[in-house]
Amino acid sequence: MVWRNEANSRDRQQIKWDQNTLRSALEENNVKEVGDLILLDMDFIHSELFRQNGVFDELTVVFHFRRGHHKVLFLFFVPSVLFMIISIKVED
Repeated sequence: MVWRNEANSRDRQQIKWDQNTLRSALEENNVKEVGDLILLDMDFIHSELFRQNGVFDELTVVFHFRRGHHKVLFLFFVPSVLFMIISIKVED
């Protein structure tokens, strides 16, 4: 997720992450798993954009996820096997 400040140059307005506040606010909710995704880590990045009309700030947050293995089994493998079993034609 990226937020850019291209309306005001750094001379007029400067933005930065308050990493301690952000990380504690996200960890207070204790949301580590969404659907079949498991949250591993979060990165807060501050970049400078150099343009012709000035220097601008860009804030980026990167969420690192991995898929839960047990959910892959239930979401894909079991339905596939059930579909194959149901599709078998029984001869008399």
